[in-house]
Amino acid sequence: MKSPFPSRSLAFYLPLILSVFIGGSISIIVTFIHWSSEAYRVKTNFEKQGDNLTENLQQNIQEYTNITQSLGAFYESSDQVTRKDFKLFTQHFLDENLGILGMAWAARISQQERLNYEKKMIISGFSNFKIWGKDKNVVNNKTEYFPVTYGEPQQLYRSVVGLELSSSKVLNSPLEKSRDTGEMTTSQPFTLITGGHGFMLYYPVYERESNPQTIQERRQKFKGVVYTVYRIEDLITRIVNHTSVSDYSFFISDTDTISDNSLIFALDAETKKVNISTTIPFSIPLSCETLLPCQRKLMIADDSWFLTIIPEDNQYIIVIESMLLLLLGLGITTLITNYLWKTLSEKNHIEQVVKERTNAWLENTENLEKRIDKRIQELKNANEEKTQILTQMNYELRLPLNNILGFLEQSSYDNSLTQEQKDNVYYIQKNSQHLLQLLNKNFYFSKLISGKISIQRNMVILENLVNSISRQFEEEVKRKKLKLNYYIEPEISRYIKIDETKLRTILVNLLDNSIKFTDQGMITIKLFCDNQAWLSDNNTDSLDQENLWIEIEDNGSGIAPDIQDKVFEPFFRVNKKQGFGLGLSITSQLINLMGGKIYLSSQLGRGTIIQFYLPFTIPKTEEIRTNNQHQTIVSLANNEPNYRILVIDEQQENRELLVDFLKPIGFNLKEASKLQSALDVSRTWQPHLIFVDIKMLLSENNQIVNEIKKSPNPKPDNNCWDSIRETRRKSKRAITNMV
Repeated sequence: MKSPFPSRSLAFYLPLILSVFIGGSISIIVTFIHWSSEAYRVKTNFEKQGDNLTENLQQNIQEYTNITQSLGAFYESSDQVTRKDFKLFTQHFLDENLGILGMAWAARISQQERLNYEKKMIISGFSNFKIWGKDKNVVNNKTEYFPVTYGEPQQLYRSVVGLELSSSKVLNSPLEKSRDTGEMTTSQPFTLITGGHGFMLYYPVYERESNPQTIQERRQKFKGVVYTVYRIEDLITRIVNHTSVSDYSFFISDTDTISDNSLIFALDAETKKVNISTTIPFSIPLSCETLLPCQRKLMIADDSWFLTIIPEDNQYIIVIESMLLLLLGLGITTLITNYLWKTLSEKNHIEQVVKERTNAWLENTENLEKRIDKRIQELKNANEEKTQILTQMNYELRLPLNNILGFLEQSSYDNSLTQEQKDNVYYIQKNSQHLLQLLNKNFYFSKLISGKISIQRNMVILENLVNSISRQFEEEVKRKKLKLNYYIEPEISRYIKIDETKLRTILVNLLDNSIKFTDQGMITIKLFCDNQAWLSDNNTDSLDQENLWIEIEDNGSGIAPDIQDKVFEPFFRVNKKQGFGLGLSITSQLINLMGGKIYLSSQLGRGTIIQFYLPFTIPKTEEIRTNNQHQTIVSLANNEPNYRILVIDEQQENRELLVDFLKPIGFNLKEASKLQSALDVSRTWQPHLIFVDIKMLLSENNQIVNEIKKSPNPKPDNNCWDSIRETRRKSKRAITNMV
């Protein structure tokens, strides 16, 4: 069937339908929430007042229980309690008018003790005393009796003395339970001889220090029972007078469900009177069964009574309020629907504007992301180019510097030089070495920040390492008249596995800075171990990993507090004349790379303490080998053949440097600048050993190398050529990593 309204009209009316539906739903939900919250409030308030009433009742009952326990404790503490003692002890409680009707002591009397017991009672003032039962008859033919012996107040208990408690079922049942369990017990409510209803609390007393554990032992050691009598009407009246919850009517029953045998104590909130009956004097509202927890439990020693509180039947007020709230919600929904009707005409226009602006924003965001990606790629390319330039510059600068240092090293052994010339050579050599160190640090730092440095653990004799580093700075320390000491904790193993090269670099950089900024005093190196074996490294060969702590302390100028966090930055300068260069920055990077951490503490004018730790492992016994001592080669041994060595390098100064080193030892050398000419020399001269520039091996045709290998005897060792191939492979990989 065709719709009588065009699709445009359906789209127009749909929001109105939804607004009515949503508004009506919200009104219903809010109404339900209001009703629920009000019901919860009423329930919470009722529970609070009910808890208060229950707590007051329970506190008074507990107070009565404590009085009974006190009387029992009085008997337990003494074997001879006289009537006078009993009166003095109980008089205080009775004078306080705590609702106690009476307090008494019933001794356990065996059949054999009965005659003497009755004589003593007669002597104490009770003429014609006999143990009697509930019918005023003398009780006979029982193995044991529980007559009331002492009782206060006397005017009430004088007529009760001698009553055998076990003769009454109501009195005997809690008595036997108290005797057998060793716990306080409660009697059922009963009619008092003075009128009204009451209950009794029994407390068993056993022979002193007997501590019976079983029923049989308790019956044997049982001396008697103390009990207190309370009037229930007085208890309820006292609660009403001392509590603020008298707005509610309530009743107390001795059973949780009302039956014909139930005894009910009720308080009417309007009349404030206590009624006792076997039927409920109030109508219990429906809310007690559906909403409110009207019934509570009262514990009286070992027994339970049940308190039922009657709430006010005012739920109709909540219903009226909820209906008014629902009508208000529906009215607001109508107003909103009318307003929506007026604004729907602008809906399409607003949607179009939002769509256009959203598309423009998305387009701008996409263009911005592309520009950011392009800029990031440009920065990456620029960084790669910078790394390549630094690598090439480092190589191009180190090559002539190494040549200069090589020739200066040879010149230092020339005895024909004058002292002035030797000093000049030494000065040039020192400055060249400093320049080479700067180049090496720059190159090393660039490799560090690009992540091309890895950890290479090897076995180190720690004392030899520290000693060699100390000797390295010996001349500078003497020149500045300083003292350089080191101390190694004896607990540190002599042999450790750690990256020796990086540890040496760290120590050299730190000592170099300490000596640089110290003009007098002492520099101390301390090495100790914290034995943190739980700092394990799964990549190491041993799980016995520890932390090596190293501390370097000097008496130098110190570092200002405001720049201590900046000294590990590259090329940080204190002022125009003083700076830290790259040493500390490289040191910090290396320590982090090796899994350690560095700390700095310094005071101006007093010196600096730098402390850091590095993880290390203890090598296995089979890994420890005695290191051979290094020896200086002077010349060939006697009877050695005339070895022929061919040097191949495009740079003449490189060839001359190697020739000048090897020729004095006794080798016969020849030079070649190209591999082709070297091939001709090797065929005719047959060298024993060939030195060739690695760059030439990588750039020239490998065919020429194979031809040199096939030259006439003496042939090079195949293992040597295998080593050359491995060297070429590693060199290619190293150059690739450098680029």
